[in-house]
Amino acid sequence: LIVVIITGISLWKMIKDKSPDLITHLLIFVLISASFSGMWYAKNAFFNGNPFGPFAEGIFDGVNWAPQNTDAYRASVESMDRSPLHFITAPFKLFLSPGQYGEITFLGPLLLMLIPIGLFHKEKKGLTPLLVFCGIFYVVWFLSSQQSRLLLPILPLLCVFAAWSFSGIETKSIFAIIVICMLLNLVFPIGYHAKGAKVALGLESRDAYLERIRPVYPAFNFINKNTPQDSKVAMLGEIHAFWLDRPFIYECAAMQGVFDYEFGSPQDIYDDMKRQGISILLLNNRVPFCPTLADKIKQEPFRSNMRLLFEKNDAQVFSLV
Repeated sequence: LIVVIITGISLWKMIKDKSPDLITHLLIFVLISASFSGMWYAKNAFFNGNPFGPFAEGIFDGVNWAPQNTDAYRASVESMDRSPLHFITAPFKLFLSPGQYGEITFLGPLLLMLIPIGLFHKEKKGLTPLLVFCGIFYVVWFLSSQQSRLLLPILPLLCVFAAWSFSGIETKSIFAIIVICMLLNLVFPIGYHAKGAKVALGLESRDAYLERIRPVYPAFNFINKNTPQDSKVAMLGEIHAFWLDRPFIYECAAMQGVFDYEFGSPQDIYDDMKRQGISILLLNNRVPFCPTLADKIKQEPFRSNMRLLFEKNDAQVFSLV
């Protein structure tokens, strides 16, 4: 998306300014961008047969994905708030309630103050293409899954624009408010990350720290220490597998397409899991997972073939026999 938008803006500027030399810089940008993104497309094509999966399935027909998976994924995206009011307030919500958007926040008070100030400047000093790009990117983000991390590509550009806005401020009162916000932007991250100071200083064990920041960690640790190396885990209600040293599959249709959680019967799902080699189920009951599956694993044949191995912090580990 970034490559397409910047290429379009660059071509428009090249035609407008009659600057054919710009095409060289454009080609360099495209090649550098493709070198980074191409590896992920190649990986997707190698493992799933579709470089753009889960999109463009009608063209590439990738493995482990069916029309019902696409419908479930589309439903999860379409459930986002698309109201005009949300379009305006989403940047502020990203700062005040980051948990709604993936728990990554970078739109602090400084950016939220400086960007609107800069928009009212009559002379943008060549920053118009930058603003157009950020605006298009934001609209696309708003119409898609609205995950905060997907806005990271425009963060450096917003910082450039914010710095330009700051340089033109002459009112002392506004300048003082912005300086205070800058200090708050410095203090908040230090305060937030201070929770990791004890483990860094050797005052807290690694396991205790990880359990404190991620209560499901003891379940991962148990699996790593008490199950065979070739155990395969189906994670339900958990998508963060950083500390799991076993092969794994995510939960419901919006996350994977290996098991037909939505439309398959409990017997079908159980048979598919056994066929795929699933021997461990990890349930994180603090996070609501696929409601259809939550009901089906309480039925036969799951009920008779699940053995509770470990339970802590609302996380359960079962063997599947």
